[in-house]
Amino acid sequence: ADQIIASVKNVCSSFCFGIILMHDSEANHATAEALPELIEWAKEAGYTFSAMKKGGQTVHHAGNY
Repeated sequence: ADQIIASVKNVCSSFCFGIILMHDSEANHATAEALPELIEWAKEAGYTFSAMKKGGQTVHHAGNY
């Protein structure tokens, strides 16, 4: 979870907006563990959240940061 938090904060500090795709699985719960801290941090940093809409802009994976 700590690695995910550090990575998201690092990437977000370089961009004005973004879409963060986070996966979780039966074997790995690190994403779910990281979410509360990331949500709190993002809100404090002025980020907002919205749902993606069907038929909206296509998002392409740009690689690991």
